[in-house]
Amino acid sequence: MLATLLTVSQALVGYSIVSYESRIVTPGQYEYFVPVQGTHFTTFGENMGTIGIQTVSPYEVYDSGWPGWRAYPAIFTNVSGYPGSNQWGRRWIPETINWNLSGDVGYKTLAEWNSLQADVTAGTKRNLIGTPVYQ
Repeated sequence: MLATLLTVSQALVGYSIVSYESRIVTPGQYEYFVPVQGTHFTTFGENMGTIGIQTVSPYEVYDSGWPGWRAYPAIFTNVSGYPGSNQWGRRWIPETINWNLSGDVGYKTLAEWNSLQADVTAGTKRNLIGTPVYQ
């Protein structure tokens, strides 16, 4: 009888108390605004209808006489809004990656666990943990 009990094995059926972190990506984007002299740019002279503008990093200003965005000292013949708006300043906000903790998501079957492991391999989840459940 004792030998029979020792040879019986249990099968892994899933995991309980499962948790992980999910990757949240916010893509990089431009933020547009009305720039403020002294904060976003400085001037270095006016002469015959032109104005010299030096942007303050990481800001850019729109030169409608160019046309284009400038992030360096330039002589502007016309300072006005970006076409279609009154916002002629912008800055680049780089991509951000945050990891959000799932907390205890409960029991997961082997198929669900394997799917979560595939997400870890793909880089969309990390720190996958759980307690094995046998039957």
